[in-house]
Amino acid sequence: MEKDLYQQTTRVLCLTLISLLISACSPDGNNNAVNDSAQQTADSFPSQSSPTQAATTQTAIPGQAPGQGSEEKPTVIWAKPGFAPLFISEEPFKGEGTGDLIFQTLQTLLPQFNHVNTKANYTRIIAEMKKGTDICALLFYNETREDFAVYSDPLAITPSYHIYASLEGKAALDKAFGRNLSQAPLDELLSKSGDLSLLITPHQSYGKKRDDLLAKHKDSLNTQLHLTDLPAMMKIVATNRAQLMLAMPWVFNYEQDNLGLHGRTAKIELTDVPAYQASYLVCSKNPLGRQVVATINNIDPAAHTVLKDAMASWLLPEEHQDYYRAYREYFAAYASGQAPK
Repeated sequence: MEKDLYQQTTRVLCLTLISLLISACSPDGNNNAVNDSAQQTADSFPSQSSPTQAATTQTAIPGQAPGQGSEEKPTVIWAKPGFAPLFISEEPFKGEGTGDLIFQTLQTLLPQFNHVNTKANYTRIIAEMKKGTDICALLFYNETREDFAVYSDPLAITPSYHIYASLEGKAALDKAFGRNLSQAPLDELLSKSGDLSLLITPHQSYGKKRDDLLAKHKDSLNTQLHLTDLPAMMKIVATNRAQLMLAMPWVFNYEQDNLGLHGRTAKIELTDVPAYQASYLVCSKNPLGRQVVATINNIDPAAHTVLKDAMASWLLPEEHQDYYRAYREYFAAYASGQAPK
């Protein structure tokens, strides 16, 4: 109860701080339109901006007549793949996820565009980028996407993916390693996974090092590709229909509390991959996408300084010190050209 109260208080403080920072950094206050179109389907994505499209997605702006100025603003689609508390679409914390806060902040700092927020899974996001749709998403770096996507400077760092196993899967790994497994190199774990089934989301990047290791072992891995959301994937592993999955602890913990799955899975920390991963705004590699990314990269002060507290709002109290230390170290290394992607 005390921990929950602490986290709620921390989120309120972080939201207040972010709002103040937005007001301080925004070039002209409320002069941008945001349409939270969570029910819009991926099938309705336009392939490129047009004056008509911009007008239909505009919402009212204080002090401006309806429709005024909308014809001159291109529209950017901001894709939310779910994975609470990255993006939260249900009460009581609807719109207060880490990604929600990052999107809200960036959209306020980009008044020269209209903004449409919509839900889309990773497979559809990548497909739309390949088609040239005016779409952007918060993603990890993966060099295979550079042919059709453009990356901003890093915006945030997040505690990254570890392995979660069904209890039966954990017992099999304990036997393969000859010990009670709480930590392991991902490379070795994949090589010793045998017939255990690993649940993977198609087209999702788990960070460059993890992606490289998954590619290395792809011919020997027993993988299941799953398009569903994280809660459904967690239920599959908890009931041993698949034995392994990759998940970010802060996301897994949030859903575990909601689903009542405590004690049904086991976490295995990965020791040969980065503990924190940089996230980027990734847009289609077309004129509008390049313009959005260039604008974000020119925000002063740098966007990551405004966004750093969004991540902290969903970490446990004992995780804050380690997160801010990792944040300082990563962006110091990035400034000197030494940070990994």
